[in-house]
Amino acid sequence: MVKIKLCGMGSDTDFNLNYIIVKKDKNLFKGLSNLFKGVSSYNETDRYYDKKDHYRSRRKQLKDYIDVHENIRLLNKKARVDIFYGKNKVFISFIDLSKEYRDKLMENLKKHAEWKSVKEHRYRRVHA
Repeated sequence: MVKIKLCGMGSDTDFNLNYIIVKKDKNLFKGLSNLFKGVSSYNETDRYYDKKDHYRSRRKQLKDYIDVHENIRLLNKKARVDIFYGKNKVFISFIDLSKEYRDKLMENLKKHAEWKSVKEHRYRRVHA
């Protein structure tokens, strides 16, 4: 089973905003598809028109998703999801989620995500 690697998560109740930060790896698009299953129609393929105006589709490539913003609507059409792809991490914000959708996303997150291990840094005290 493909799992996305969580780096962080949080919320802001003033703006009804929830967010997660995930590591960008080769399983990202499959993991996001699993995360949004039953909540949205996230697609692992790019659809575009080529130079000859022919409709094309292909699997999303990580190299094409650096400094890119993607916006998807959830099935209830009120809530909104913004996905910001960086070089090494992806920031996903959920705006105006109802309790029903938040619970479904958290259930999917438990099944299809795992926390990325963090290296522990030991700092030595420096005397001046």
